[in-house]
Amino acid sequence: PGELEVYEFIRITDDSYSEMRSVPRDPTISPVQHLLTSRKRGFYNHDVQANLHSVNSKLDVTNAKNAVTTWEWYGQSQIDDAWAWVHGIHFFFGTQTLLSIIIVAIVSYEKIKVGKIWIGDPFSSVSTLTFVSRGFLVVISWYINSFWTLREYALMNAARLSHTEPIHVHEELVHCDVLVVFLGFVAFLSWLARERIDPAVAIFFFELVHANRLRIIATFPIVLKEVVSYSGWMNQLGDVIKTPAVAAMSPLSSWCTIQIPPVNIRFLAASFSPKVGLLVMFACYAALRKLYRKTFPERPQVRSGQSVAVSDNGKATATIKGLSRTL
Repeated sequence: PGELEVYEFIRITDDSYSEMRSVPRDPTISPVQHLLTSRKRGFYNHDVQANLHSVNSKLDVTNAKNAVTTWEWYGQSQIDDAWAWVHGIHFFFGTQTLLSIIIVAIVSYEKIKVGKIWIGDPFSSVSTLTFVSRGFLVVISWYINSFWTLREYALMNAARLSHTEPIHVHEELVHCDVLVVFLGFVAFLSWLARERIDPAVAIFFFELVHANRLRIIATFPIVLKEVVSYSGWMNQLGDVIKTPAVAAMSPLSSWCTIQIPPVNIRFLAASFSPKVGLLVMFACYAALRKLYRKTFPERPQVRSGQSVAVSDNGKATATIKGLSRTL
């Protein structure tokens, strides 16, 4: 059997590697060796995108039993995306919305100065075409980066639901993307049914569903099973088959980073099912409102066409006639 080598711990590097230095048995014969080691898990998409988790174990130096039986892992995630720049389109979307809000605020302030209270609609200048075109541009950005943002976000939610190793992503980027696409679909449904759906109401319910997305998924066993099953299958892909030489060195399993599989539509649909369900609810609302208007149309209000207003010249003529009669 091979002899064990003793290494002295030096530090944890910035990218979460353990740096060690060997302690040779005979310094006159064996040189001092430096070792960098880390436990890497995660997935990547060729050489342009990656979501890796580098961790290292921290031994309990005060208790030998805990040092052998309990492994505490510490580390950090490394997120690489060569196509992250496509999310810059939200800067222009936000600038347009911010300008609309500033204009509404200025008009409201001027109304207050003259003693009137006026609350405007910041979305009045945003047309249906604007919402739909924004959503379309975001979908194009998803296609450009191979739906990477959606997939890693869905895997993050799946890891939380399956209680496996956590996956860290930039959540707000996906939040913005999905919100813009959601508003695009709502605007399209509103145009299709010829029924107004207030964007403020749509945003309110979207944020409510987004904050409780994991609870909603866990409520439906079929959806939860699809998400958890895919997450478990992804984790098993990292368990590689060991060669006889590696198996002779250690009985432990060998884990590695993996190439992310192709897009799985069922998994994405299950992961974003709360938003899809909300869209269906808005579609049903628009359809029911349309049906109600057709079944119970508004009665036309008939107003008299006779004018009671009298012009200034008419008033003057009547006054002269009255004076003549008096005289």
